[in-house]
Amino acid sequence: MAVTEDSNLQALSIVLLKETVEGVDDAVRHAGGLHRVDLTTTVGLQSTLLIKRPRSHTPDWARFFEGVVDAAEFGRVSSSAAILIVTVEGRLLVLTFGQGRFLLKPDIVEERFGLKVCLNTIDETAIRSIDKRSFDALLTQSRVQTSRAAPIGEFGLDIEQDLLRAATGKPRDTSIGERISGLDNLSVSVRISLRDLAFLLPKYQQAHRSTRYRRAFPWVDQIVPVNSADEVGRLNDKLITRLSGADLSGVWLALPDVVDWNRVHGFRYGRRATLPLHYDIHISEWLDDVGRPDSLTIQFLERKRVLASDEHGEDIHDWSVFRCLYCEIEEGSATYLLSAGLWYRVKKDLVAQVNDTYQQIPRRSEALPVFSQASEGDYNVAAAEGHPQAFSCHDGRLVRVPGAGSGVEICDLYSRRGELIHVKRYAGSSVLSHHFAQAVVSAETLSLDASAREQFSAQMQPPFRFDAQRFRASDHTTVLAIVSDQPGDLAIPFFSRLNLRQACRRLTAMGFPVQLAKIEVADQTRVKKLYLAS
Repeated sequence: MAVTEDSNLQALSIVLLKETVEGVDDAVRHAGGLHRVDLTTTVGLQSTLLIKRPRSHTPDWARFFEGVVDAAEFGRVSSSAAILIVTVEGRLLVLTFGQGRFLLKPDIVEERFGLKVCLNTIDETAIRSIDKRSFDALLTQSRVQTSRAAPIGEFGLDIEQDLLRAATGKPRDTSIGERISGLDNLSVSVRISLRDLAFLLPKYQQAHRSTRYRRAFPWVDQIVPVNSADEVGRLNDKLITRLSGADLSGVWLALPDVVDWNRVHGFRYGRRATLPLHYDIHISEWLDDVGRPDSLTIQFLERKRVLASDEHGEDIHDWSVFRCLYCEIEEGSATYLLSAGLWYRVKKDLVAQVNDTYQQIPRRSEALPVFSQASEGDYNVAAAEGHPQAFSCHDGRLVRVPGAGSGVEICDLYSRRGELIHVKRYAGSSVLSHHFAQAVVSAETLSLDASAREQFSAQMQPPFRFDAQRFRASDHTTVLAIVSDQPGDLAIPFFSRLNLRQACRRLTAMGFPVQLAKIEVADQTRVKKLYLAS
C-alpha cells in the first residue's frame, strides 16, 4: 500500500467476529431490511456493505420545550448506520460507520481484539493513554492520559492491582495508522482509501494473532474479565451445579461493599421483618433459609436478597444474593473467579503465586480476644478494658498530618509489644482491600511524618509507650486482624489476597513486620443474633 501525505486521514472502527459467525445473516440484526452493496471487486477481498437508510425525526430534547415552542422550529435530525463486512483469511472483520455497531447481533465480537492489535503494534515508549480497572478497595475504573507519548511505566499502572482495559499509542509502522487504540473494537486513524483495505486488514489480523505483546506487557493476560455471554453462561451453570450439590468448597457469601459495621446489627435473607437475623452471611445458612430449592437459577439468585439491618430493625443495605456470591472454579490452566457479580479469568500460576504468598505471611502466635460485641468499635474498647496491660485502644483517635484533608487513624489497638493492630469484620474483596490500604496509610504516616509520631506518642497512657524520637519501623509489627466466624483457617477472596500481597510488600519495604490474625466470634454472639428477630 502506497501511503502518501495526500491520502485522506480516515478514522476506522473495526471488530473481529467470533469464529462461529460464518456469514452476514449470523452477524447482523434484520439483515433483510438493509440495503446491500457488493464491494468485493473494489476492495479486493470478499466484502459486503450494509446500509440502514436514515429516517428523520424531531430531536428528543425538543420535548423539553413542549407546549412552549413548536417542535417544527427545531427541524429534524437523522442518524446514519452502515457496516462493511470483509472476509480476511477465513474470518469476518467488520468496519462500522455512524451507528453501525447497533446493527450487529450481541455477543459475536471477539474479545480484546482491539487491545491485542494495539499492544502488538504500538511503540511501547509512545503510549498516550490507558484505561484501567483497579482491584483495590474501591474497584475503580479510570483513564490516564499524558501530555506527550510515554512508556507504560509513567502511567501509574500497578500490574498486580490494575487490569489494563484499553490503550492508545502510535504504531511503530505508521502505514497501519498514525494513532491506534482499542479494547474489543479497534480504533485507528490511518491515511487510506477504500482500495487499500486489502493491504491493511490482514495486517490487523496478523497483529491479533501475534503474541509479541507478552514480551513488553507480560502481565496483561494474568487477569481478564469474562464478557462472552456463552462463557458466562457456562460458568454460571457450574456455579449452580456447585450450589445444588453437597460440596460448597470454593463458594461463599461476602459483602460486596464497604459498610459501617457500627450500624450493622445483623443480616436477613429476604425483606420480611420476621425472618431470622444472622450475625454474618453464609452460603449454607442461606440455602437452609430458602429450603435448598431443587431448581436453582441465576435469575433466582439475582431475585433473592441479602439485607443488613440496624439495631432498630431498619434496613440500611440491600444486595442481591448473586452479587454477594464469591466462587472459584478451576479449568485447565486458568482459575475463574466470581466477585461482586462479575466473572474473571485468572492464570493459574498467578493464583498459585498469590496463594503461596498468603500462606507464608506469619500468623500472630497469640490469639486476640474473642469477638462478642455488637461492633468493631465496641470490640476495641472491650479488648483494651478487659486486658489493660496488653492493649491500648486508639480506634477513632486521629493524628493530623499537615496538608492532608483528614486525619489518620494509626491503629485500632496498640499492644505492649508495640504492635499496630488493625481490626476489621470479614466481608468481600473491597472491604478487606480497604482494610489493608488503611494499614499502609498508617505505616506511611508514621514513617514520613515526625509530627504524626509525636501525636501518636501523646495518645499513650502508662504502661504503654511509643518512642517518637527513636522510632524504628522494625519495632512495630503491623497486625491485620479479621473478625470471622468461618470454621477453620481464615479464608479470604482472591482479590483480597492479591491486594494483601501488595500491601505486605509496601509494609515490609518500609521496615514493618506483618502478621495476620483471625479473631474468633463467641458462640453466644452468633446464637443471640440468629434468634434476635425470630
